[in-house]
Amino acid sequence: MNYESLSKEHFNLLQNLVNTQLNGTVRTIVDKSPGHSGSFVYLIEVVLADKEVSCIAKLTPADFALDDSLQNRVYGSCISSFNEVYRCLQQYQIPLPQLYTLYTPSTNFPFYCQLMEYLPGQDINIALNSTPEEQQSTLQEFLGRTMGIMHNITRSYDGWVDLRIPHLVSWREAFLTTLHQNLEAACQHQAIAVQKTTILQAIARYVVFWTDPSEFVPSHVDGMQGMIVLTSIGWQLTGVVDIEDHYFTDQRFVLAGYELDLETNNNAILSSFWHGYQIQKTVDPTYWQLRPLFQLYYLLSWVSNKPLEQQQIIKELKQRILLRCQV
Repeated sequence: MNYESLSKEHFNLLQNLVNTQLNGTVRTIVDKSPGHSGSFVYLIEVVLADKEVSCIAKLTPADFALDDSLQNRVYGSCISSFNEVYRCLQQYQIPLPQLYTLYTPSTNFPFYCQLMEYLPGQDINIALNSTPEEQQSTLQEFLGRTMGIMHNITRSYDGWVDLRIPHLVSWREAFLTTLHQNLEAACQHQAIAVQKTTILQAIARYVVFWTDPSEFVPSHVDGMQGMIVLTSIGWQLTGVVDIEDHYFTDQRFVLAGYELDLETNNNAILSSFWHGYQIQKTVDPTYWQLRPLFQLYYLLSWVSNKPLEQQQIIKELKQRILLRCQV
């Protein structure tokens, strides 16, 4: 058995889950935790009476409480929303991993926990970086269509999927307030502080084009997150991952983040993506004017979290920020 550095507490919890929920025994457990989210993710090989299966267990400490700040509303996540997000996406036939069991924290179980099917295929972000250039167009067209299908699920206000009453603070106010908070936080770095006036002037120019969205879409704010496979009939989504990180937000914010994420990974969005997306969903016409504003939000958020010693990364982010400040 391979339990690596698994704590005794986690091992006992996982073993009990497998025994009681799957009527199986643990063969191996491998730590797949991302190291930055506060959650623990384990790949578990399980022996059942007639076969072996792989599953994923995600443990999030109970004290990972709901953050009601404006920052988390605009660019965050909500672990307690997992069940509602799962039901919402399932209702619209979005591919998902099979959910074996779901726990919320209790005295005897101090974690949010999801025990799920281990999805076959390749992570979308890895696929984008490893797919040969001649296949990129087909892949991005598929991802555009898939994201467009998900964005056809809409409601009239932003926020967590299980939010029943709209926020009193508007989406515009939440976005712009936290954008300026991100700028102030980023100014801890001298490279950003000396450009503060330039950035503020750019924000003011872009805000002139702001219109409130008529609807909000459920999405991970970093774009499509899931596992895909290439079959004889083309690419297929085997399931969405990071399910609790999906919430209703501005379509334009998501698309801007997706483009920026591709750029960060030395990739580029192709026309085939937009073709696939717009087969399913119309892009808000103000997107093209407001894209730099939304991308400034991401970049300022990223640089504000960088330690002072990462000067080369800060310098690179500064150049990307200034690029969005140009008309």
